[in-house]
Amino acid sequence: MNRPAIDTLLPLITRDLRTGGLTTARLAAQLTEAVGGTDASGAWTWRQAYDLVQSAAILADRDVPLASDPATRLAQLTAGAGARPTETRRSEAQIRLQQMA
Repeated sequence: MNRPAIDTLLPLITRDLRTGGLTTARLAAQLTEAVGGTDASGAWTWRQAYDLVQSAAILADRDVPLASDPATRLAQLTAGAGARPTETRRSEAQIRLQQMA
């Protein structure tokens, strides 16, 4: 994936994480549009998508003030983690080699 695609995708994914609108389908659509092809065509991989989500999560979380109370802070972090798509898709090579992402 090239730098212009990453520069396009990170703000979109960050926004979706902040608003709670990031779904696996939305993520796939954003990547497909940004790189001009689907994962099935080899234009991008789910590993790349999940790496982008992790980068966007850092951007989304860095400006959110965390509560000083540990229980409230844990609730905030848990809610943020729950808003991210799970890393459940494996490539054909991972399946063939019985590897988990």
